[in-house]
Amino acid sequence: MSESTNIPPAFLRPDQAAAYIGISRRHLCELTRRGLIPAARMGRKLTLYSRKELEAAIDCRSTGVVK
Repeated sequence: MSESTNIPPAFLRPDQAAAYIGISRRHLCELTRRGLIPAARMGRKLTLYSRKELEAAIDCRSTGVVK
């Protein structure tokens, strides 16, 4: 009846976010702690990264232009 589609999630867990931008989870956590990569804390144990914000942070770092 309905087709299954592979829609990528809008929010990623730390392991997924690190793999998405090609760095280690440890480095991602360090960049987040320094405020260079935005993250949303959902309680004490869950941190989520917006796919769009990750892309914007990488673009900003590579081009020097803040969007």
